[in-house]
Amino acid sequence: MFVYVKNSVEKACSASPAEIALKALVEALVEGSDPAAKLAKCLGQDGFGVEQIEVLEKHDLTQTETRFRTLAAAIGKAFLGLQKHDFLTREAHGCCYNHALPEVVNEARDSGRSKFAFYTKSEVLVMQFRGYCVIRYGAVNDVKTEDEQRRRVRKIGQHVEHALKEQGLAVAWDGDPEVAIRVRLKEE
Repeated sequence: MFVYVKNSVEKACSASPAEIALKALVEALVEGSDPAAKLAKCLGQDGFGVEQIEVLEKHDLTQTETRFRTLAAAIGKAFLGLQKHDFLTREAHGCCYNHALPEVVNEARDSGRSKFAFYTKSEVLVMQFRGYCVIRYGAVNDVKTEDEQRRRVRKIGQHVEHALKEQGLAVAWDGDPEVAIRVRLKEE
């Protein structure tokens, strides 16, 4: 069990050393602090070698940082638009999909919203280094049949897809309500 501290609140999460390092780097990126220093501290505590830390410190983040911030800002604008259509949206929410989904569903239900879209903190790292983000979406289950739920979630996915495309993003989604939406900046 690894306990990490963020904003003076202790949170416990069962994780491997690699997941711990990933979380530290994601938090550093989200908070805008120096990711190499934060990761070096975390990796040093968990027995990783200095060579991995040096590789990260030498990595040129300028271009990827600009693309990351541009992508994150566009997703944020799309999410603001979705909020106007009664969506609950969350950016960099939860450490991973399995932890974030129940929280988002409960929050949507508690706030009286039946639709949601979000991405997790682990997606921040993917945005940073791979240039795309996976957006999760769904509905609070308030329909009678599975077919009705699939149709409803498909429409929600279409709405999310449209909002992302309105921000000039390239969207990859096949319309399947059980598949997340992958989004990236359009190549120029």
